[in-house]
Amino acid sequence: MQKSLGFGLEQVQLATFLGRSASEREQLERIMRAKRAIDDAPQEILSLEDMANAACYAPTHFHKLFKRELGLTPHQYLTRRRLELARELLLTTPMEITDICLTVGFQSLGSFSTLFRKHTGCSPSRYRRRYFSIGWEPSPARIPWCFLRRAQN
Repeated sequence: MQKSLGFGLEQVQLATFLGRSASEREQLERIMRAKRAIDDAPQEILSLEDMANAACYAPTHFHKLFKRELGLTPHQYLTRRRLELARELLLTTPMEITDICLTVGFQSLGSFSTLFRKHTGCSPSRYRRRYFSIGWEPSPARIPWCFLRRAQN
């Protein structure tokens, strides 16, 4: 499994961090603090105000800075994290799709299915069937990294 969403944020973060002024580094640190808050609890109901508070910014300023630094709005990033978690649960647990939808933080099965299809190209049930039809089976050795990280904390 991938360790990140594929954005290479950790590498970009270090490279861009070193070439910044002190105030720019502080700004990036604050945005990354909010990103970590999202990463640590994507299933939580987080408002823009909650995310902005984690970075100690006003919501509109936070939104602008987050998008500039990460290329996604805070809501887009949160949605992607939730969908990443949903994909992992689909492949590693026997949970029902409705339960996965609610577990990862979506309020509606319809919006979850629509977003899942938009980002993966297929429905959640088809996504799961695709891996099981080729003989793939979940095993304890395939525990997603995010679950391992949470267990270590």
